Amino acid sequence: MLVKKVNILLILLTLLSASVSAAVTTQYNATVNHDQRYLFGCQALSVADGSGVYSKTLGDSTVHLHLLFLQPSVTMGYSAKIEPGQTYLFGCQQLTVAGEYKDTLHLADKDSITILTLSVESPAPTEVKVGYSAKIEPGQTYLFGCQQLTVAGEYKDTLHLADKDSITILTLSVESPAPTEVKVQYDAEIEAGDIYLLGCKTY
Repeated sequence: MLVKKVNILLILLTLLSASVSAAVTTQYNATVNHDQRYLFGCQALSVADGSGVYSKTLGDSTVHLHLLFLQPSVTMGYSAKIEPGQTYLFGCQQLTVAGEYKDTLHLADKDSITILTLSVESPAPTEVKVGYSAKIEPGQTYLFGCQQLTVAGEYKDTLHLADKDSITILTLSVESPAPTEVKVQYDAEIEAGDIYLLGCKTY
């Protein structure tokens, strides 16, 4: 009976010592910015050491580190224009207001940053209007486009271009010419025997 107890005790001690001395392997991942260092044991790892697997052995235990250094982010910028009421799709954003917008795409080893400068501008006019006025005398003719005008009024001529209409508006007036002489009439009275002087003449 005593021998059996001793054997059981020896088996338990053997199992206990085996479990204590059994090798343990540990693995973990770490991600570090390209401008930072990572302390692994007594070793300070930098981007110069590179991304990869680093291992340390402590007695019967081994630690495996899967280290990834992030590369500097890549930034790209561009501009776009929309008209009032329109929507601009930027990533998952639906934009209607002018401003600067940023969208970041996280890649395996770096970030890709896109910067959009959005402006909202009124559309180009569909027509351009030009107005002017002109005067003629009675009996004269004014040539406006293909029209020969003799009567006062407002006239419109439209030129259809590829992307818009050019509209010319004329205000025509007919005015009498300035008189070449001015006549003034008045009455005068004198008594018999008096003389009336008009200019250089005596009456």
